Amino acid sequence: MRLTLISSCLMLACLSPVYADPAGFQGPADLRNQRPYQLLFLGFSPQSATVLPSGQTRTSAQFDIANDVLIPSPGEGAAVREDTETQRMALSYARGMGSGIEISAMIPVVARNGGVLDKMAETYHRWVGFDRPIRDVYIGRRDVPSYESIVSFNRPGGDSASFGSAFGLGDAQLTLKRALWRGPRTGVAARLGVKLPTGDKNRLLGSGGVDYGVDLDLDQMLSSRLALYANLSVVKIGRAGVLSDETRSSIYHTSVALEYAANANASWLVQTEEGDAAVRTGNRFADGTQSTISLAYRRRVGNGNSWTYAFTENGDLFNYGAPALAGIGPDITFSVGWEKSN
Repeated sequence: MRLTLISSCLMLACLSPVYADPAGFQGPADLRNQRPYQLLFLGFSPQSATVLPSGQTRTSAQFDIANDVLIPSPGEGAAVREDTETQRMALSYARGMGSGIEISAMIPVVARNGGVLDKMAETYHRWVGFDRPIRDVYIGRRDVPSYESIVSFNRPGGDSASFGSAFGLGDAQLTLKRALWRGPRTGVAARLGVKLPTGDKNRLLGSGGVDYGVDLDLDQMLSSRLALYANLSVVKIGRAGVLSDETRSSIYHTSVALEYAANANASWLVQTEEGDAAVRTGNRFADGTQSTISLAYRRRVGNGNSWTYAFTENGDLFNYGAPALAGIGPDITFSVGWEKSN
């Protein structure tokens, strides 16, 4: 589904011969799957194909708070228990270098603990009927203690891992972006990225290895108010750390976003992302499609400042029947992002 959509965007790009400034749109929201294992590895945040002009800078801070409860049946192959909350602040800086090139750096600060959202999440899931025993929590959420912090798996063969609360720096990322093509309605860019092991691998704040990867960014104006964005990336994972035996050698990731520009300063987005499970716990359900769906609101407030607010759900929303839209990820994630361009 994702590859077909991206291929269609590429075909449209070939039909658009001249440049047009897409400044009326704000691009996709800076959102990614906040499941603790997925955060360990290089991830390209969704972006449009727009590249900063020479000398222009962009500074941003993205705060995500994710409530993760994942307790699938041990009959799926391994006993997995994830009952934790993650608060993550990602600080980023980007600069246009000229000739269609942009460089950026990102460093996250991560806290994993019992959190504050359990009772609210329990009430929300009861209202929408998700508190009964289902595939992601086979015992039912009503029987899950509140405010715990554990991320663990235990395989029948004896392999196991368990992590509790933690706080500290995550793994830093460096990215180089290159504009490839810009037409009146379509843009194409590519990114190269590397992730450095600045987080503590023993507390599940980093992977302990160096990852590198490549990403393709596409955007397509559908009308004066609608724009479509797609991203496709492949990441080679460095094998290091306490989970090296359970980590894939490489992973893919895609995202698709549809933006509606309500006016010159405000936009609404529906956004989905999908990728491999980077860490294989041995549980078939937990190791399935890692994907989430988000609703976001972005607003410019003057002087180059803008704010983004987003709410993200996992596959509960579709009873895990539509993994291309939402599958394995935190139950709920709230996000607030600030960005300033100079």
